[in-house]
Amino acid sequence: MPVPPPFPPFSVPPSRWGAQIDWDKIHDPYTPKDKLAVHYGGGPNPAGEFFGLFADEVGNPPPRPSALRHPWAFIRWRRSDAFLEQVAKEMRVLVAWERYHLSRGWRGLAYSFPIGQSGTVYRNRCWNRTGAHYTSDDVDHDNVSENDEAIACVFILGAGQTPTSYAWRSFKKLRRWSQAQDGIADHLAPYGHREIALSGGHSTLCPGEPLMGLVLRMRRRMWL
Repeated sequence: MPVPPPFPPFSVPPSRWGAQIDWDKIHDPYTPKDKLAVHYGGGPNPAGEFFGLFADEVGNPPPRPSALRHPWAFIRWRRSDAFLEQVAKEMRVLVAWERYHLSRGWRGLAYSFPIGQSGTVYRNRCWNRTGAHYTSDDVDHDNVSENDEAIACVFILGAGQTPTSYAWRSFKKLRRWSQAQDGIADHLAPYGHREIALSGGHSTLCPGEPLMGLVLRMRRRMWL
């Protein structure tokens, strides 16, 4: 039986952001991961599962420090009221998303790792089975659902917004860290949820245009 990797040390546990379901204490039968699926949290979802029912300003970038290159300035910024306010806002969104999913009778928030505009990586299902795809979705036609073998990242965005440089940097950091773990394929190809729908699967278009270009450029550069 494959052993799941440890939790990313830089990620915020479910209990810390206010999750009702502590996924750190749930361990589904583990399937090795080989994909990094990108989801877009803002705007309409064509499947009608979630219609972006939160304020557009949720995803607004936090104030940029004036001297980000200096490490001490960055550390001070991470302790500033502006940064902590942005993180608190992201946590409130995650709690609202989870409540919405639970209200539909689903097994909690569907994603492995939400990523905030502050660059904070939040842990949810982590390496557990996700609910981010239809059970029938099977990109590589190996008879294993993407819910079992893909890591589902969702960017915490308002409608039409794009990830900040902090959020995108954290996404790449998560990918690099994951690649170094046993039980996760070295290439860990990033792809957009929309691509499943375009290839004939049942998943929704939820990554949206703001993310698809970034995903495609990243894949061309790193492939990967």
